Amino acid sequence: MHASSALSVRQGVLYIVIAATAWGTGGAVAAELYDAGRIGPVAVSFWRFLTGLALLMAVHLVRRSRRQETAASLRGTFTANKLRCLVTGAGLAV
Repeated sequence: MHASSALSVRQGVLYIVIAATAWGTGGAVAAELYDAGRIGPVAVSFWRFLTGLALLMAVHLVRRSRRQETAASLRGTFTANKLRCLVTGAGLAV
């Protein structure tokens, strides 16, 4: 059985590069904010979360308007596999 990927190799590599850059610079930026801004770790985490949430919501809204059938198929997949959805969510939270 051969599974096809929805992403091209170039897109996958680009996503990995972006994630690695964000991961690698997160600690340095947090250290600077602690020193220069006198912001504590909880505040930095909160603002990083809020910024990430805003970016993800913006991307979601743009992509959803372009691909209605994809959103419906994903919703159907998770509705049919509720246990899988819960396990995936718990794994991501941990």
